[in-house]
Amino acid sequence: MKHFKIVSVLLIITFGFSGCDTSKNSTETYQPKGVQKEYKNYVFGINAFLDAKEMFIAYRPILNYLEENIDGVKFDLVTSKDFLEHEKRVRNGEFHFVLSNPYQSIIGFDHHYFPIAKMKNDTIFKGILIARKDAHISSFQQLKEQKIAFSAPSALAGAIMPKYYLWEHGISVHNDMIPYYVGSHFSAIFNTYTKDTYITATWPPAWNKWKKENPLKAEELEIVWETPPLLNNALSVRSDVDPMIAQKVAALLINLNATQEGCALLEHANMDGFEKADMKTFEPVKSFIRKYESALGIIQ
Repeated sequence: MKHFKIVSVLLIITFGFSGCDTSKNSTETYQPKGVQKEYKNYVFGINAFLDAKEMFIAYRPILNYLEENIDGVKFDLVTSKDFLEHEKRVRNGEFHFVLSNPYQSIIGFDHHYFPIAKMKNDTIFKGILIARKDAHISSFQQLKEQKIAFSAPSALAGAIMPKYYLWEHGISVHNDMIPYYVGSHFSAIFNTYTKDTYITATWPPAWNKWKKENPLKAEELEIVWETPPLLNNALSVRSDVDPMIAQKVAALLINLNATQEGCALLEHANMDGFEKADMKTFEPVKSFIRKYESALGIIQ
């Protein structure tokens, strides 16, 4: 009887341990039961007023913020090598959301885009004309037969507005001067610093950044004239984007100033923020373009 009890205990122990090891000996592989989250990707295009690296540094954190606060979306930041490439992409409808200068935005309005916000602080959206101090420019007549540098023909603050300003003061850039389109605001400023051009047309954010990065060189340059301001850059959305997503993007950007995190993002990107905008907001820009083209011809 004693022997029987011992055998019974051993059998219980054996089967007990074998039961604990079942998961280790099983040939089945563990399969997670969760469903992988799917995201809708949106292409966010930004005008080429900064180079690609600077654009990513400035705007990628803001897009990350949008992703964190809008469920189920991802934003792909896309930059263009220059103004012309950006405009071509706008015309082709390659972006879901696009931040463009007001002239490029008007182009977009004719290609299934409409504005949902704009950048704040219109006072900085103006053209400035920069020359070397040793040129001693004091008269518009000194510009005749001289070279002038622009970033691109369609740079509103950096080309279109300065051209109209000079025309109002008796100088036709294309008849009285020699225009050079050099691809970027920084290149335009540098061309005047090196005396390859007599004067440069640009806008305050580019000039301020160039001064910060080139303080000694900047001491040799000065602003000689500036245009009246217009409207700042527009944020537009393609017409086939889900209206709820567009509304959330606009609301989050417009309210960035209301949160500590949002203010930090704006400071990092060196901008004042966003405000509401619609088609009517940009009527002054359309009016200016009509005046420009009536006086100086179609913008190329």
